[in-house]
Amino acid sequence: MASLRKRRSQAVQCDAEKIVSLRKARAMTQEKLALLARVERRTVQRAEAGAAVSAETLADLAAALGVPPDALLARAEPGEDENQQEGWVTARPVESGRKLLEDLKAARLASLEYEVEPTRENLSLLKNVVSDLAQHLPPDPWDEAPIHEPRQFPSVVQQLESIANLNERLRELEAEGLALFMAQHVEAAVMPIYGLDEGHYYTTHGQRPELVRVVRLVLGRASADKMKVPRRREWPVQIVEELEDEVPF
Repeated sequence: MASLRKRRSQAVQCDAEKIVSLRKARAMTQEKLALLARVERRTVQRAEAGAAVSAETLADLAAALGVPPDALLARAEPGEDENQQEGWVTARPVESGRKLLEDLKAARLASLEYEVEPTRENLSLLKNVVSDLAQHLPPDPWDEAPIHEPRQFPSVVQQLESIANLNERLRELEAEGLALFMAQHVEAAVMPIYGLDEGHYYTTHGQRPELVRVVRLVLGRASADKMKVPRRREWPVQIVEELEDEVPF
């Protein structure tokens, strides 16, 4: 891992789980951590969502948590940082239906793509997999539901059934030499606002973007241990390419 001092002018990727774990272990709220680190609460939220922040901000968060800055850096494989900078994200095989379901429930945007060649032999399986996954993808941000709430299953039994069904699909893919790959990243998106008076969603000129979690699912060959996916794609909402990090006060 390169020295943090060599990255002072660059954005660095946070270890989101580590930051959340350390904060909770110290009985801190996001507000308290933001106060101690002299940053905005939204900066803490970004870091805990796995977004990139400035090296200076990471150092401030580390100081507030009482750990070295390097302890909060996301651990990337050799060459992965370069791939991220070139506009690619790394997708890895999905091995757990439960983890897949949890990640999809936490996402605001998701895509389902394929790299595998459909044939008469695998078409039925691919259609079943796509059909099952479509039930758990986040809704279109422009859907006519007044408020986006985290999707909840009506009962624990139905949740268990959904997880078991996804695990079965993963096994069926493996038996055919196929796999479902998943990548996650964070984007700054201008999300539609629901107007109670208007009765529909809309966006406004100059509307501030919000950070949203994105899940990318790709059907591919099981022989690959990972897959590179272009970070940029068409979404039903505006994605802001550059979002300035807050300046500590």
